[in-house]
Amino acid sequence: MLQLPKWWNGRHTYSGSATNLTLDAQAGGCWCERWGSGDSAASVQHGTVLMVLPGRVLRVQGAFGPLQELGATGILTIATATQEGKHLLRMTYRVSGHPDAGFDKLAAPVDGVIGEQFKRLKKLAETGSAE
Repeated sequence: MLQLPKWWNGRHTYSGSATNLTLDAQAGGCWCERWGSGDSAASVQHGTVLMVLPGRVLRVQGAFGPLQELGATGILTIATATQEGKHLLRMTYRVSGHPDAGFDKLAAPVDGVIGEQFKRLKKLAETGSAE
């Protein structure tokens, strides 16, 4: 089980804290968030792991944030490669769903959040810190 607080910004969680995020990095694994305890325990499944090729590809199916209640389907892929001696990092998030869902209004904000997380992951990979 991986903790995600090193690169995923806690502002973009339901609990407000990235320390509540875990990722079971195996096919069928959960990208989950849990917080609270007892009768006030809460949880969210952000996504399900579809593919893990260690050191190369992580693919997760999940409709993040406001997309979840719209019945959307999203596929997040994080891939690394080496090309001409350089290490490359790529993150894509493809979303589909009913045309009435208002994706045209949500695309820019969702892209902004995913882009922010990518920048944090890139910085973590380059410097050892996402901050």
